[in-house]
Amino acid sequence: MTWSLVGLVVLAGLVLWRDRNQRDCPQIDAARLAAERDQDRWVVVDVRSRRHYQEGHVPEAVSWPLEEMTRDLTRAEAWRGRPVALVCYTGQSAKSGVRRLRDAGFSEVWILKGGVQGWRRALGVADWVCGPGEASA
Repeated sequence: MTWSLVGLVVLAGLVLWRDRNQRDCPQIDAARLAAERDQDRWVVVDVRSRRHYQEGHVPEAVSWPLEEMTRDLTRAEAWRGRPVALVCYTGQSAKSGVRRLRDAGFSEVWILKGGVQGWRRALGVADWVCGPGEASA
């Protein structure tokens, strides 16, 4: 009986943590971001290393590695008032960037669902840029 109660408490905690995490870090799927990106509505920010960015990135994404973001948010001021989509490899490491921007007062910060892997799965290699691209905004 005791183990059942412990298991129930652990399960409830995991469900609450997952729900809070999804609320704190909303996700946008690749198809929607691609459609709305074409309307020049979104700022797409690749938070991976510059090397990974140069190996391939979402078109029109700017490179702003997470390590730089955690030191200085000055660069983001130009984006205030616009929705920002953070892109990482799988959609996990961008969460700290979402929290950082939210703490700085940005209200519309999203994560690309599945990261660059999700983008390539959904839209294929045709909508993929290799090379330096646009390294800054």
